[in-house]
Amino acid sequence: MKQVGIDKYAERFLGCTGITSAGIRGREIQQWIDENQFTGKFAIIDDDSDMEHLTPFLVNTCWGYG
Repeated sequence: MKQVGIDKYAERFLGCTGITSAGIRGREIQQWIDENQFTGKFAIIDDDSDMEHLTPFLVNTCWGYG
């Protein structure tokens, strides 16, 4: 995380998804939310835009940083 400049927020960083065969980021993120029973506030930082119902939580980045 230090490489991308978010190390000072590390205590708030909860996790990241893997890549599934579905390949749709919104579904992968929803799977992580479900598996971890997460109910708090969140933002999605990603260079992709296929978030489906999670699009309102997306902070879209450049592919070089995403």
